[in-house]
Amino acid sequence: MNRTLLTDSHMHTINSPDGRNTPKEMVQRARILGLKHITITDHCEVDQYFTHGYVRSVPKAYADADRLRRTVADPEVLVGIEIGQATTSFALCDGLLAKNNYDFVLASVHHLPNTIDFYKLAADYHGAVFLLKRYYAELLRVVEWGNFDVLAHVTYPMRAIEKGRHFTIPRTLYQQELDRVLRAAIAAGKGIEVNTQGGYLMPDVGTLIRFRELGGQYVTIGSDAHSADALGVGLQEGLQRIKDAGFDKITYYRRRKPIQLPLE
Repeated sequence: MNRTLLTDSHMHTINSPDGRNTPKEMVQRARILGLKHITITDHCEVDQYFTHGYVRSVPKAYADADRLRRTVADPEVLVGIEIGQATTSFALCDGLLAKNNYDFVLASVHHLPNTIDFYKLAADYHGAVFLLKRYYAELLRVVEWGNFDVLAHVTYPMRAIEKGRHFTIPRTLYQQELDRVLRAAIAAGKGIEVNTQGGYLMPDVGTLIRFRELGGQYVTIGSDAHSADALGVGLQEGLQRIKDAGFDKITYYRRRKPIQLPLE
């Protein structure tokens, strides 16, 4: 494997509701692929914490990944978490993060308050533009909270819109809202990820260029794999997109500190 494909910073195991393989199986697959650093980032959907089993799965996810972190040398196993809908309760999020020594915290917004996932929302063109603006307002609240390292898939609604609704919304229609998020993230020393799930890359190269223009430094990459066979999918294309946007380094996190690798 090319040296620039050393890391995958976003994946889920059976400790996520939609994961299909054990943490050990994900590690075994990563070793076959030649990955040297992987970060297990099982879900914690804060708005469903008490109703969908996260009270049990979040501690188990940490314990399982931490065991591998302590016992496996190749690949290096890093312990992360993907916190969704943090605005539901910042206090709950802070309490969870204080209990464990995470290497990496991803923050995501999969749906707006009191709604369903963007994938399941029916929206015409104008409705989708309205949803995008609300999405970035919600993401800005997450950035202002700040107890995370990287924003996951910052154009998440666009994947649902483009793949499910079959139309594209020009970035100019939500650029102002997106810029507020990017500026706030950069000011707080946060990064964004290139998400390559299923070979669909997020964000677009224009958003990455804008992040760099505004002073952004930290870009992680993750396949967002929910099974071992999906691990690493799209990473090569994602790294090329990062280079096309003008970055010369890729980032991963250990003990909540960014570590940068040169892109070759």
